[in-house]
Amino acid sequence: MNGYSTTIFEKNSECGGVSYAWKRGDYTFDGASNWLAGSSPASSMHNLLSELLDFSQLEIIDPDIFITVEHQQSTLNVYCDAEKLKEEMLRIAPEDFRIIKKFTDAIKTAGTVSLPYSKPPELFNLWDYCTFLFSQSSFIRFFLKWKRVTIKKLSLEFKNNTLRELFLRIFPRHEHFSVMSVILTLGWMNIKSGGYPVGGSNKLIELLVKKYLASGGKLHLHTEATVINVENNRVIGIRLKNGDNISADKVIVATDLQYTIRHLLSDQKITSNIAQRCDTIPVFPALFQVSLGVKRTFCALPHKISMTLDETIDMGEGGIFSEMMVRVCHFDPSLSRPGTTSIIVQIRIPQYQYWVDLRNSNYSRYTEEKKRIAEMVISTLERRFGSIRSVIENIDIATPATFIRYTNIFKGSYQGWAPVPSMIGKTLPKTLKPVKNLYITGQWVWAAGGIPGVIRIARHTAQIICHNDKRKFSVR
Repeated sequence: MNGYSTTIFEKNSECGGVSYAWKRGDYTFDGASNWLAGSSPASSMHNLLSELLDFSQLEIIDPDIFITVEHQQSTLNVYCDAEKLKEEMLRIAPEDFRIIKKFTDAIKTAGTVSLPYSKPPELFNLWDYCTFLFSQSSFIRFFLKWKRVTIKKLSLEFKNNTLRELFLRIFPRHEHFSVMSVILTLGWMNIKSGGYPVGGSNKLIELLVKKYLASGGKLHLHTEATVINVENNRVIGIRLKNGDNISADKVIVATDLQYTIRHLLSDQKITSNIAQRCDTIPVFPALFQVSLGVKRTFCALPHKISMTLDETIDMGEGGIFSEMMVRVCHFDPSLSRPGTTSIIVQIRIPQYQYWVDLRNSNYSRYTEEKKRIAEMVISTLERRFGSIRSVIENIDIATPATFIRYTNIFKGSYQGWAPVPSMIGKTLPKTLKPVKNLYITGQWVWAAGGIPGVIRIARHTAQIICHNDKRKFSVR
């Protein structure tokens, strides 16, 4: 779009990385796309996404309920409408009116703020900083008020123990995250700009690839880059897995910083201590995912449920787990044929290394463990929904080792750096000294990940490249 000749070298058979859906027979298993922030013009982020996504080719569904949380004998419907959510929380805990109103009012406010994205901070001058402080004053005040409050800390303000437990299970294993991440998510949904794109990850990636190729880009699939070639501290291209060297004036890397430095640039002396810092920054937990193709429909069920397993799963060194998130994909006809349903079950696992080591050291036991846990998941679904086991037509089981093998992703984390109070709102370097003409992009540059964030960071990276080459940046 800015006059550069570019080529993408993609390791796998399809683009997208972790934003990917598995095709298994008549079923598509998509564990990545749950919602799309900026899905409607009600949010300023929509303008950013529209630079690359043709929304005339996207059907968006705005569900009434974000997720239904079940724990013991209690249920919390997390409504996308903030006022409905307030009433639902008050139904459970009328004594917590003050904190419930404070939380839902924050959700309403979040939908009205505009997230800054038009210019990368690296290019700010004094005038830009002054303008930003003035024009974004309401967002800055809101951000500073909530960023330091973790999900756990806010939950402790609830007097009602039942509501506290249900609240923590909206995003299990995320209690150390800033509650700002929850508020922003529900804020977009409250204004109907956090809907689900029919077709999920595959449709979004299809539109991005279509835009890229139409702009003159070249794409090579099944072509893994293993080394970034550097000469006299200047990038000269890349080396592919097959040994071919590809010349280039610039290289833009979408892998995470740790992989980039320790593998792609392993022969270089990077002056930044960013690789060591990466080891200490919290990440989203890895996933154990059980995907089922069942010859049955579930139209009366919520589309997403956080529930407790009938039996606690002991993964040995992998930890002990009792909760799982279930997506019943009856809302997307593209994911299975009529009369059938794709079901995605995810268990969040911080101990990713257990699965990597098990797969490498004892593959037969690794396979047995996958089947054992899948059976416990299916037993819980059988008890909760009835008539599941006998109508399963397809099953796919992925562990953290699967995600690492497919994408080389750091710690098996499906969404990059965790939006903890110390990281939310911050970005990591998009360049690495002393190597010149190397740029970093993707979801490992900022905390929280997701396609909208990736597009924002990619825009900033392109702006920096244009600035360095004294070109005027354009989005047309």
